Amino acid sequence: MTSTRTDTSAKATREPERLTYTLAAAAAASGLSIATLRRHEKAGRLSFHKVGGRTLVNATSLRALLGTDGDRSLSPAQNNALHIP
Repeated sequence: MTSTRTDTSAKATREPERLTYTLAAAAAASGLSIATLRRHEKAGRLSFHKVGGRTLVNATSLRALLGTDGDRSLSPAQNNALHIP
């Protein structure tokens, strides 16, 4: 009997694209301070969302601010900084 085995390690799995990031994760990924992110939001270059007592950074506006909007991805270092267990 022949069995077929699918090699799942060869398939690239991508996590769903996030819509928002915490201020701390956005600061870590961008290399900017939370205060600087708040200044960008006040100037209209970054979009925040208030959810309960949390302030979340819009991922699309963060990518645009970082200049990564075209490829819709962040650098490996930025992705690592944004990984929240």
